[in-house]
Amino acid sequence: MGGCDSRNSKGLVLSKFILMRVSALVLVGFLGRLSLQATRHIEAAKEHVGKMLQWFTTCRATLATPKTIWLFRERLKGFKLVVVFFSRFHEQLAARGYVARAGQLIDATFVAVPRQRDGREENAPIKAGETPPEWKVPQASPKRRQKDTEARWTQKNHENHYGYKNHINADREHKLVQSYAVTDASVHYRQVFEELLDQREVNGEKRTVHADSAYRSEHKEAWTQAANMPSQICEKGARGHPLTDVQRATNRNQSRIRSRVEYVFAAQAHMGRHFMRTICMLSAGMKIGMTNLVYNMVRMTLLLRRDRRCASAVA
Repeated sequence: MGGCDSRNSKGLVLSKFILMRVSALVLVGFLGRLSLQATRHIEAAKEHVGKMLQWFTTCRATLATPKTIWLFRERLKGFKLVVVFFSRFHEQLAARGYVARAGQLIDATFVAVPRQRDGREENAPIKAGETPPEWKVPQASPKRRQKDTEARWTQKNHENHYGYKNHINADREHKLVQSYAVTDASVHYRQVFEELLDQREVNGEKRTVHADSAYRSEHKEAWTQAANMPSQICEKGARGHPLTDVQRATNRNQSRIRSRVEYVFAAQAHMGRHFMRTICMLSAGMKIGMTNLVYNMVRMTLLLRRDRRCASAVA
């Protein structure tokens, strides 16, 4: 490149090399896996880079293979850089005017992983956070590497789920993910409720909280009231104490707003991100974080397109 010494040129190529790998991770997150379609897009991008830097071709061949993407993702996982990427992208959203001003929608969805077929003797130490004795022998090392000891079973509506949970706080107006938390599937929704909430004031008031009845409890209602946060959490009945007609009508009105969060999960399911092949909480957090980040990127493009159409219609 004109005007750059060799050191700066190598630094420029290295930055482009890293950028291409991050872009590959974003593309894989959008398509759900490193499919043939993703590979074709990556190959096209590699050709574009090769035209700009002819002598970069020596390392192009290993730029976007499944192995190199996996190794790069493992490095990002170790430094927990997905959280940094997520917050930096929110700075870009704020710069474009997409600041969360309306209510906050709280909900969670299951993210399934390959089910483990462990025996009862193995499950007991796993649940206690220990390694089964038979896995400690050298001969069991390949088996131990393929075992996820941090995913958990749970049951909802008489259906069994195994894996993790993606807890999110989405903006009511733009349907952008504002914050998220990753837990195993057995963690109840209410256990990360306070962690997700945004307690900053907008125009002198805190944003309203919208959630379904799974988040309802006397403790949570008292907590939101003490924090001066308006609560629109749906009520739930109990055995021998069904909801009244007024309560059911109130729930219907509140659900019309709360249900907007389902758009986020439907979009992520369309991306194929409700099932992941991953092992351990750290890897699951990496992939789920990338899912939320990629969803925000796709959502931002839709918002920008909508705003451009509105601007052209007014003009």
